Amino acid sequence: MTVASVAKSTISIADLEFREITREVAPSIKEKMIEKEAVHPFYGVDDLTTHRMAPEQAPEKGGVWDKRCFGLFAPGSDTPEAAVYVKLLHLTPDAKGQAASSDLPGDIHSILTTPVAPVEKPNTAIFYTITNMGLTKEGRPDPNHSIKVAREEGGDTVAERLIKKVAE
Repeated sequence: MTVASVAKSTISIADLEFREITREVAPSIKEKMIEKEAVHPFYGVDDLTTHRMAPEQAPEKGGVWDKRCFGLFAPGSDTPEAAVYVKLLHLTPDAKGQAASSDLPGDIHSILTTPVAPVEKPNTAIFYTITNMGLTKEGRPDPNHSIKVAREEGGDTVAERLIKKVAE
C-alpha cells in the first residue's frame, strides 16, 4: 500500500505568524497537538487544557498565567507549524542576587502535572516542550502535512524563531 502525496505549499519562516494558543482553540487543533507531541505526551484533551494551556482571559487578581503555549502559524491557518510550552515563574534573588533553587520546579513531572495557575510579575521562563507539527513523532517529515516551511541558508529554524519570539 502506498501513501498518496499531499500537494505542499511552501512558505518562508519569515511569513509565519506568532500567536498564543489558549484553551479556547478549536478541538480539532487540540487533537492535532496531542497527536504530534513526542517528548511529553498528553493523557487526553483535559491534560492539555488543564496542565499546559492558559485560558484566554487574564487571572482575576492580576499577574498572568504560569503556563502558556505559543505557536507559529502559516497565514490563514488555525494549526500551528510549531508550538512551544512555557512555564513562567517569579524567582526571588537571594543576598547574592541568585535565585534560590528551592523556587525552581524539582523536575519536569511537577511542571507537567501541576494545573495552570496565576503568577505575579514573572521574571523567569522555562521552555519545556516544543513540537514541530510538520514532523512525525519519530522526527521525520510528515507526508500528510500540507505546508513546507523554507529556511533561509544560515537562518533560524522554525523552533529557533518561535523561541526567540516568545523570549521577546
